[in-house]
Amino acid sequence: MRLEGTQIVVDEKPFCVWELDQNRRNHNFIKNFDPYYFRYIANMHNSVFKSDEESENHQYAALSIRLTYSHALETFFAFLFASLQAPDCLGGWLKKYSPKDLENLIQKVSHRKNILTKIKLESISWVSIAKCIFQNVVLKNSEQSDKYKKKFGLLWKFFSKDFTNDKIREEYNSLKHGFRITPGGFGIAIGLQDAPDKPAPPERMQTVGYSKFGSSFPVEEKIRENEPSFRIKRHSRNWEVENLVHGVNLISISLFNIQSYLRIVNSIKPSECRFDYPSEIEYFEEPWKRIVGVNESSFDMQFNIEDIPICKKEDVLEYYYKKNT
Repeated sequence: MRLEGTQIVVDEKPFCVWELDQNRRNHNFIKNFDPYYFRYIANMHNSVFKSDEESENHQYAALSIRLTYSHALETFFAFLFASLQAPDCLGGWLKKYSPKDLENLIQKVSHRKNILTKIKLESISWVSIAKCIFQNVVLKNSEQSDKYKKKFGLLWKFFSKDFTNDKIREEYNSLKHGFRITPGGFGIAIGLQDAPDKPAPPERMQTVGYSKFGSSFPVEEKIRENEPSFRIKRHSRNWEVENLVHGVNLISISLFNIQSYLRIVNSIKPSECRFDYPSEIEYFEEPWKRIVGVNESSFDMQFNIEDIPICKKEDVLEYYYKKNT
């Protein structure tokens, strides 16, 4: 064994990773990754809906699936960009990336801007990346192969929109950091009032959107720019559990295919590597197939910002200094 230095970039941040027998370590890293862990977790919690009567366990299971979806989503994009920027040093790249790096790389691909890679891409797009990952895959014929490659590319484009959605990220952070959420979905109903200050009677109310599953969580809203002042508003999201389960399944399939691609890039024969894909091409639509009517809502007390006095950083610190002297 000899000491080796491997140069990598995370987005555009340069690093050099030093290790003994880097190639063997990278092979082991790729081999030991389990792409179907997330599918197992989602399916395990999804079985609650089939075995239990209506109970609070349904809400717990739904939240666990929701958490698994975002966890899987981050893992997918991390492995995807690691495979493009550092296929010879996966562990090094994954130790150095941050969610912000993933957001930057996603935005570059979505806007077809250049990214630094060790793998040659014919162009910068989600479909081009999918073609690169599946370059050794040939199905019944070239036309079918092209259709599946394009579907995977479009799938990853839709996933990228979820990953970069501010409210979805806020919900994920509220779930994983101290469970700062209220479980359960919400509904919206409208009805004609007899007078502006009199609620419409129940028989006139018509539901325009409802979901049993979802969450409500706190989001930050700045009062004014360049001030430490902000408020906490309540934001709610609805989601369809079955959509999330199918989404996790497709993420797991995508991770498995990236793993196979990485094995080939690292000198494993293509004939020894297997790729996975849905038996029916229509399955790619499943994560967005069921509609809940109203996806998001943000209802809260309103007040006039002009009534809030200007607060400076110095004012806050001075308060604490006085308390501690």
